[in-house]
Amino acid sequence: TNGVALAWRARDPEGAPVTGCAVQVASALGWSPAELMGVAEASSPHRQEAQERVWSVRVVGLASATNYALRVCAVNDSGAGAWSEQLQARTSEAPPTPAELRCVGRRPRTLQLRWRVADPEGAAVEACDVQVKGSLTWKDAHLVNSTGGTGKAERVAAEGDEWRGFVGG
Repeated sequence: TNGVALAWRARDPEGAPVTGCAVQVASALGWSPAELMGVAEASSPHRQEAQERVWSVRVVGLASATNYALRVCAVNDSGAGAWSEQLQARTSEAPPTPAELRCVGRRPRTLQLRWRVADPEGAAVEACDVQVKGSLTWKDAHLVNSTGGTGKAERVAAEGDEWRGFVGG
């Protein structure tokens, strides 16, 4: 799920400590409560450390590669405080086009492929799909592991942004 992690400080007024915070996201129609991960009510992010007065939350339900304006306000038994200045944030990009596709091994019914794809900031590549072109169209490749069983594309640990897949029949 695309999202933005937020953290901020909210000072406790004398005699009425901050009991919660509200988070809003701007849209063409104005401000609305943000969808928050793991929070039952949109007005209750969690306090990280009471001594530091640091609050945090993850805003979810956002579109990828999109700019957002967000704001927060602190709440206590006396009501809601003023809204913060707007924060401009952008969600992570989709992965770039894989590069350096090459065949690094051949067997009678299998090809071992390698390629590179960099992780966009804040969104590690979790999987790669591999397709094979037949006589007319592209279709999903039948991937096998190095011993011939059913497999999937896997990240080559030592290389970081390098992936491999065994395509076979």
